[in-house]
Amino acid sequence: MNRLPLILSSIAVAILAGCATESRVTSAPAPVAAAPAVVAAPAVVAAPTVAAAPTAAPLRAGMGRIESILAVPTAAGGRTESNSTKRIVMRMDDGSMQYFDTEAAGLAAGDRIEITKEGNMRHPA
Repeated sequence: MNRLPLILSSIAVAILAGCATESRVTSAPAPVAAAPAVVAAPAVVAAPTVAAAPTAAPLRAGMGRIESILAVPTAAGGRTESNSTKRIVMRMDDGSMQYFDTEAAGLAAGDRIEITKEGNMRHPA
């Protein structure tokens, strides 16, 4: 049995691990799409509707790719924060999506990342 592929893949993993950076992440809710406007007849009075804010799902450890990077909205007026916090949309290798916030720098859509079981994001440096 040839052990060369195992040895080479082990060396590649060790080299890539040395080039990775870990950043703390916090789970975030999925983005909410705006509901389409409904025009009612003048004689009909519609009751106001109340939308519940989505809750954040717990983070799952695993590998995936960054789908998009969004500005984090503030609670007041839908403005975005001026700090470096970004909302990451990650497509996991199993096809599911995860949403989380991070202050990590140097991220781009398409980057391959890993969420660790400790709640950190491992990404290329």
